[in-house]
Amino acid sequence: MIFTYTPAGTKRLLLSEWYALEKWPHHCPTDRNHRHFIVYQGKRAYRCGSALSAESAQVSAMVFTAKPFIVKH
Repeated sequence: MIFTYTPAGTKRLLLSEWYALEKWPHHCPTDRNHRHFIVYQGKRAYRCGSALSAESAQVSAMVFTAKPFIVKH
């Protein structure tokens, strides 16, 4: 499935809050300055991005809303 992503700002989370989110099962949004994203689909939030180092206490993540993109033939 193809998604379009609408940026909605940034958010800081504790590591426990980040890992409490379910992993986004589709491809992640991209941004060359960020590696961690929160993706909202409807009212549910998902985490998307690379693993964090053990020294991390917080995660700075960009927030996106995902909408399915339907290709019409």
